[in-house]
Amino acid sequence: MARQLGVAAEEMLDFSASINPLGPAPGVRAAVAAAFDLVGHYPETGSPELRRALAGYHALPAESIAVANGSTELIHLLPRLGGRSSGRALLIAPTFSEYAHALELAGWSLDYLFLSPENGFALDPARVAAELAHGYDLLFFCNPGNPTGRLYPPDDIAALHASCRRAGCFFVLDEA
Repeated sequence: MARQLGVAAEEMLDFSASINPLGPAPGVRAAVAAAFDLVGHYPETGSPELRRALAGYHALPAESIAVANGSTELIHLLPRLGGRSSGRALLIAPTFSEYAHALELAGWSLDYLFLSPENGFALDPARVAAELAHGYDLLFFCNPGNPTGRLYPPDDIAALHASCRRAGCFFVLDEA
């Protein structure tokens, strides 16, 4: 693709995988090296120590913290929360394909609200609110958009959240 666009490959960012183009944070390498001797041990089931630490840091109850092996695992867990085996979800497209995959595997029905490349994939919160009035249980939304790279302003995100609350729809904002 870089050759087709006439740019150096190292100038491009790959959004097809959950890889930080900046690499690990400065302290990560040292933390991994310090904990290397623990690699042979299985982690605590449910990660209670980590959940307590995160809960304390964020002033939240530990029961409200979920720990997973990456965001993809969480995406697959969300449709099953509360013992659900089905529901109706709205996806604002184009979007990360893993949402549809997870929802379909969990037995959910899907509808799409398509954004237009002609206006730079701009979000119309009023249009989303009107669609949510048709009875959805869950809305997945990623910011920045994947695969568009469009970064949506906080006011648009707040409007989506408010619309979901009014409609009784669970709002999942993925900013991974």
